[in-house]
Amino acid sequence: MNLDLLNKIKQGILSQPFETRPKSNEFCSLYVDGTGNLTFEEADATFHSFRLFSNYEYPNYLFVSGDNDIKEIDKILNKYPYTFIYKIPKLKNSVEYNNWMINVCFKLLPQNIDGILTHQSDGMLIKAGWENYVSQFDYLGAPWREPIKLKTDIFNFPAVTVGNGGFSFRRLNKLIQVLNQIEKYGGQSIIKGIYIDGILKHNHMYVCEDILFVWLGFGFNIFAPVTDEEARAFSIEPIEFCNYSKKENFGFHKIDY
Repeated sequence: MNLDLLNKIKQGILSQPFETRPKSNEFCSLYVDGTGNLTFEEADATFHSFRLFSNYEYPNYLFVSGDNDIKEIDKILNKYPYTFIYKIPKLKNSVEYNNWMINVCFKLLPQNIDGILTHQSDGMLIKAGWENYVSQFDYLGAPWREPIKLKTDIFNFPAVTVGNGGFSFRRLNKLIQVLNQIEKYGGQSIIKGIYIDGILKHNHMYVCEDILFVWLGFGFNIFAPVTDEEARAFSIEPIEFCNYSKKENFGFHKIDY
């Protein structure tokens, strides 16, 4: 059911041609795929939505494993030429993905970029106006079903409610500040366990990158405060909560709920 809805939304987005607009480096899109199996068909709608619903043509930064089919990457470049390709190691599982996102990814982006729209094949924009909306925020992502709690919290920060990183807005200079805090306090092993939906899911070998960023970013007041309602207006998850016809949110993420 969720996959059917996703395909319906993708078809609706791809049916709308995007216009030629001036280029700008104020924002960028970030798409990471370390599986080695990325296809043009899989990624087309989310790149298309970024062009379609943005005021300018912003650059795309595509991080892909070196063993991807070059023909598929060329298809993306042919339709979206303002795309920069970075070859990365194959990320074989969620542990490697999160480690790479925390330790490497954001340091590779040009530091003159202000805001990043992270997106995936099941997360994308569905309407325009997002640039004005994000202007007062440093991080926006869909709220989780329940607050994320840590097994051990050396700072006694509040529980994290916002937000999912699969489709999110992040201000780059604030991310770098959070990364400095991560390094200051000994790296990502600062988190010893995460409770998701009341169940202890992970230990320090598997830290969800979005949870680490928001826990420290909001906890240290590096990120501007965000209510659940404000985050939900930007992005909603799972996809079954996305009312595509009414477009009550700027985007959505997640089919595997």
